[in-house]
Order: sequence, then C-alpha cells, then structure tokens
Amino acid sequence: MNLVFWGREHASGTTAHMVAVTGMLRALCGEECVVTGRFLREDTGKIAVSDCGTGFSGRRCHFLWHADLAVVNLRSKKESIARFFAEDFHVARRAMFLLENRDGEEGADEAYLCRMYRIPPERVAVIPYNPAFAEALRRGVGEDFIRSQHTEPATFENERFIRSVKRAADRMLRLAGEDFL
Repeated sequence: MNLVFWGREHASGTTAHMVAVTGMLRALCGEECVVTGRFLREDTGKIAVSDCGTGFSGRRCHFLWHADLAVVNLRSKKESIARFFAEDFHVARRAMFLLENRDGEEGADEAYLCRMYRIPPERVAVIPYNPAFAEALRRGVGEDFIRSQHTEPATFENERFIRSVKRAADRMLRLAGEDFL
C-alpha cells in the first residue's frame, strides 16, 4: 500500500504529519510493515509512506495519482483551502485531507471542510500542534516520540495529540483499502 503525503503550499505540516503518522503506523502495525521514502510497484503487504513535499512536477503528479491514498496537507486558513479546491482539487484519484492546526489560530476545522466542500468526515482529520512533538522533530526523533507516547502519554496535551494521530492513521488505512489493525 502506498501513502503519499503532499502539501499545496509550504508550512502546511506535510513532513511533520508524515513523521507522526509513520511513527503511529509502526507502533500499530509493527516496524517491519512500514517502509519510507519509496513507492511500491506491487503489493508486498507493506505500507510505503512517501513525502512528496509541495508543488507540482511530473514525478509528484504521477505519485499522487497512482498512490493508494494521497494525504493532502492543508493550512487551516480558509483562503488557502478555497484556493486548493478551486485550482488543485483533482490532484489524486483517492485523497484524504489533513489540516494543520495551531491552537489559538482562527481557521477551518473538519466540520468546515465537510460542510463547505462536501468532503465525507472519514476523509478529513486534524492533527493539533504539540510543542513536545515539535521539539522531538527538531532533534530528529519524532517517530520515537510517537512510539514512546503511544501507550502512556505523559501529559493531557500529548494524549490529545496521540489520539488525533491514531485517528488519522486509522482513517488512512481504511481509505487505502487495507485494514492492518
């Protein structure tokens, strides 16, 4: 199964979301089931997670279109979302939307995407900003943070974050058509 993470614009959380979800998939499905940085050409029983970054190139478009699920990362600003749906909505055959969310920022949420753009709720997730995870990412140990907090989060904020990442990972597996859980 191929999961491809892509963002329409910079600062949409693409890499952070990919690291968080990859860590969660490894915690849920096992280390050996998840590979990163490559696109699988045939069904191997593994989950391949790739970061396509931002923008469009021939190669990115190919990966987005042929992935089992394209995970589109959007900033929660309504103008950014409107621009995506007006210009780039058809980048993938099968897509799920992840909204970056910084506490205290005004912006769109899951209900907004469902109501305004008629996106089914199972195709949208919000992963809240978490300072402890951001620090782990900065140090290069984001996946380790997810695995360590997965079963016993140290704080309420970490628990909320882990619950959101798990919900997003569960939805991705279901949408991609394979339930590894």
